Amino acid sequence: MPYKSPFVRLFPNENPALVVALGILFCPLLTHLDCLNKALVVFLVIPIACMHPVLFLLSALMGLFYPYSPLKPFDISPFFAPLQKGLEQRIDALYSSDIALFYKTFLLGKSPGVSLGFLFRSLGLSHLLAISGFHFQSILSTFDLLLSRLSKGRFTLVFLILIASGYVLVVQLSSSVLRSFLSIFLTLLAPLCKRFQHPKNTFYLSFILVFLLLSEKSFQIGSALSFLATFGILFYSKKINAFLESRFVKKSFYLIPQSKNLCKKFFCNLLSLNLAVTFVTLPYILLHIHSFPPLALITNLIFPPLMLPTLFLCILSMFIPFLSPLCSWYTGKVLALMSAIPRPLTFNLYPPKDAEPLLQTILILIVGIAILRSCHKTADTV
Repeated sequence: MPYKSPFVRLFPNENPALVVALGILFCPLLTHLDCLNKALVVFLVIPIACMHPVLFLLSALMGLFYPYSPLKPFDISPFFAPLQKGLEQRIDALYSSDIALFYKTFLLGKSPGVSLGFLFRSLGLSHLLAISGFHFQSILSTFDLLLSRLSKGRFTLVFLILIASGYVLVVQLSSSVLRSFLSIFLTLLAPLCKRFQHPKNTFYLSFILVFLLLSEKSFQIGSALSFLATFGILFYSKKINAFLESRFVKKSFYLIPQSKNLCKKFFCNLLSLNLAVTFVTLPYILLHIHSFPPLALITNLIFPPLMLPTLFLCILSMFIPFLSPLCSWYTGKVLALMSAIPRPLTFNLYPPKDAEPLLQTILILIVGIAILRSCHKTADTV
């Protein structure tokens, strides 16, 4: 008789990938919590662990011992150093020094200069300088737009996988880069294999693979923020977006109201992404970075959409050099707009003293309740 969890009536949507992901996180997480928060984590994890107890135990042991393993992943970056150097030289030849520095940071993951790093950090936009899903999706959308006129179907999917694979080889590899690549790769691979894919399941699988390939980096602050931001988008953005649209978007058959509704829907979607990411990452930011710029709630509504054309134009200028002056002009205007924001508006908020246990509790509840709800029989259908 097959094993059935004692919580099967409450949580019938069993997911082995979720069990393994939580098992890997379990031991490293408990080492940094106080007694009450440890008890809270155990209470929230028990229903998930009971879905596949042996699988959870094995993954928990892996999470406990694997980071201390002497095995290290094979470093392939020296083989692609000439390609990286060639792209840097191409950017230097097309753009002025300040714009070239921005693109080498923005597109290739190079370390930003002091002034550029301070500018983005003060506006709460440091994540734009770290290669993430934003970059992968923007680049693949650019090539998809160009290919849609020529071919569709399996050829396009294979070509996009090759583009994503090539891009991950020429940038500075990090856990956030690997997470973004694996998520994109699994999403594109599923239709090629005639399989369905679920974004949340892809998220769990990408965490497992990042842990196996880059275990020493998988629990660093940048990696944690990358996964938490994606978690917020997957688990909270749709609910926030549905609430906003129910309040501000009214159905109409007339042309002008329909046009207004399109603008409202775009803004609601952008705002819901921003609020979802902030809601999930803010407790962690206050715990580990100890400050948060409130202006980021506004700048993240404005500048990520403005960065899309500059990314699109930069990619095209690699193949069509006469577009580089237009790209340089537009990028300069965006950077000038960022620099024009008054410095007094870039102040930070700091958590009160002794707030660490409370922030840990809030973060555990934000993540834990969302995961349990996704396993509940009333979970949203896909």
